[in-house]
Amino acid sequence: MTDCSCDLGEASAARETAEGYEIEIPADRFQDAVRFVENERRCCAHLAFSLTRPTRGAPLLLRVTGPGATEALRALVAPSGPQ
Repeated sequence: MTDCSCDLGEASAARETAEGYEIEIPADRFQDAVRFVENERRCCAHLAFSLTRPTRGAPLLLRVTGPGATEALRALVAPSGPQ
């Protein structure tokens, strides 16, 4: 995964998959992740969102899939530093 600078808070990480993206989000940014999904669903109804909240302290995992998911999110999860 690479660091990403999306509106999901500090130090998120993202990985491009065949179906779209998997984005790791610090556990304390749960509300930011929910807001992100709500906002994206308004403009991108063709995308599917899955937010997993694992055990205590582990990062959240947001999966975004669907037609055009990779292209739609590529700019949002652009690396913020060296890879």
